[in-house]
Amino acid sequence: MCGRYLFTISISEMIKIIKEKWHQEVIYESEINKDYNIAPSKKAPILYHSNKSLLLQDMTWGLKPPWKNNGQLVINARIETIKNKPMFKDAYQSRRCLVLSSGFYEWHHQTKQPYLFTFTNRPYIAFAGIWNKDHVDGTNHYAILTTPSNGTLSNIHHRMPLILDQSVERDWIMGENPDKIIQRQRVKEMLLTRKAVSTYVNSVSNNGPRCIESGREQMSFFIE
Repeated sequence: MCGRYLFTISISEMIKIIKEKWHQEVIYESEINKDYNIAPSKKAPILYHSNKSLLLQDMTWGLKPPWKNNGQLVINARIETIKNKPMFKDAYQSRRCLVLSSGFYEWHHQTKQPYLFTFTNRPYIAFAGIWNKDHVDGTNHYAILTTPSNGTLSNIHHRMPLILDQSVERDWIMGENPDKIIQRQRVKEMLLTRKAVSTYVNSVSNNGPRCIESGREQMSFFIE
């Protein structure tokens, strides 16, 4: 699964990167600049396409089940089954988004040591996401797609966020066939760095650079 991540790029810098790469104006509706400990139910900047416009907007992490007014938020959707789940399948076809990130945390399934995973060869990470409008209050919520872990990451946790290659980011939020978009990914070009971090990040109330202070080890590896 993906249950915690960080976004440490300024919004102004993120907008500049998008404009230069996509040659398109961005409608900016975000008030969040940096968050070192994004957890479910918090708001985070999400990039999506609507009415021929590119929008960067704060959304709440976690979809609300439409059949429950006070149900637990659903933060992840498995790519293997997303098309068969009534809660996800419409959003998968027509309401996809980029969950902008500077890295993500995973806890070792046995030792509970927290690890931070970041890219060494790009300024940000885009997770594949879907979004929905809450049926009660009309606010926008999102979920992160996950996939089975591979390579070195699988030693830490059996699931990981579905990371989009830069070549498919635009199509993910504007294209028509998400299955074909995923198949075009050049995953072996993604170089991740893993490092153990302080247990300070364990508490969702903690934030700031202390969350990513180095622990005992650090290594780099390609996603297989």
